[in-house]
Amino acid sequence: MTRGQIQMSGLAIIASVLTLGGLGYITSAPPAYLKATRYGVPYYTPAVINPVTGQPVDVNTLVRHYLGE
Repeated sequence: MTRGQIQMSGLAIIASVLTLGGLGYITSAPPAYLKATRYGVPYYTPAVINPVTGQPVDVNTLVRHYLGE
């Protein structure tokens, strides 16, 4: 192997270790903002369909409605 190939292999290994380390950290100790909103709704929740109008409604809007806000 030439010196350039060794350097590229080293950079590829470093990038792989950093990527796997970052993914492992996020899955083992996810940040609080990725879990749920302050109302307890999961952050990436899709909108729901209003059965009367057929329009999409944000889940946080429904939660605030049922909480009386």
